[in-house]
Amino acid sequence: MARGVIEEVAADYELAFGRYSGGLLQGHHLEDAEMVLMGTGSIMGLLKSVSDELRAEGRKVGALKLVSYRPFPTEALAKALAGAKKVAVFEKAISLGGTGILAADLRSGLHGYKGSPEVNSFIVGLGGKDMTPGTIKKAVEMAEAGYVDSHFMELDEEFVKEAALVL
Repeated sequence: MARGVIEEVAADYELAFGRYSGGLLQGHHLEDAEMVLMGTGSIMGLLKSVSDELRAEGRKVGALKLVSYRPFPTEALAKALAGAKKVAVFEKAISLGGTGILAADLRSGLHGYKGSPEVNSFIVGLGGKDMTPGTIKKAVEMAEAGYVDSHFMELDEEFVKEAALVL
């Protein structure tokens, strides 16, 4: 029920202001994407830009923004990701002792859907670290090379080790 209301309000907003800014999901070049770059919020401009660059190289890459997290739009996600082989989820948060929160929910939600894509998890931008197109492209290469359960991109591991010694 809430999913329908969310879509209805997004459509009303577009009619009133001439700009679609909501709904459950927003896709970018998903029609034939084999790799989908997924995230929420401010990271999406970078993910769409990188997907455009990779498409210009002839690669089938799209981007997907999760706009409304709860209730989790499992059916809409399964439909949007149908045909994709891999999803690279980028997020700026983690569940301590686990993986990225969105990646975990996506894996759980897609479990049991026939042909669902492999979900790879990348944690980016922690501690104010810049996310660059190079960071995203490196993550895509990692996902294409094999399954990535959870990986911290651009994390200064030496700094973390030194900080742990101080504690």
